[in-house]
This record gives sequence, C-alpha cells and structure tokens, in this order.
Amino acid sequence: MEQKNQSVIWQSVVSIRNDIRAESNVYNPKTRQLDEAKLRDTTRVAMNDFTNKMGMIHSVIWSTAIHCNTDNIHIHVAIVEPQPTREWKRVTVEVKHGG
Repeated sequence: MEQKNQSVIWQSVVSIRNDIRAESNVYNPKTRQLDEAKLRDTTRVAMNDFTNKMGMIHSVIWSTAIHCNTDNIHIHVAIVEPQPTREWKRVTVEVKHGG
C-alpha cells in the first residue's frame, strides 16, 4: 500500500554504548542480561516524542527491532506515512574529490 502512495520509508539505527545502558539499569554487562521491557518502553517514549516534534504523530506507522548481534545492543527503526503528508523536495549534494 505504501509504495502505491509513493510513501518514503525512513530507516535508522539507534546504538547506545553498553556502559550507558548499564548506568540506566537497562543492561547488566556481568550477566549480559537486557531488560527488554524497559528498552521497549524507552524506545516507545522516544518515538512518540520524535514523531510529535516532526508533526507526524498521527500520520505515521513505525516499528523497531532490538538486535543483540554486535558488541553494542542496537535498535533498528522504520517509519512510514501510509498517506504522505510531506512535500517532495529535490536535494543535490556536490561531492568534491581530492585534497
């Protein structure tokens, strides 16, 4: 459905050092235990804050996935507007070689 409406999908990865997660009692580096419920709640608050600040809180669908397959636990985030509300813009980036 989203592609028929020419919706853009935004994808990001959020990675926070494990020592910071330990300080906030989300991760225990000794036992390698992750409090997934606390991490999900924190992510939900952050996503609601982000989509609200971007003016998209009522127009987006988002999903996340927690990955523990690297040294630092990280969260993949995907956001899409099923009915696009954003104006399309063309961005041109000039790349300089050399130097």
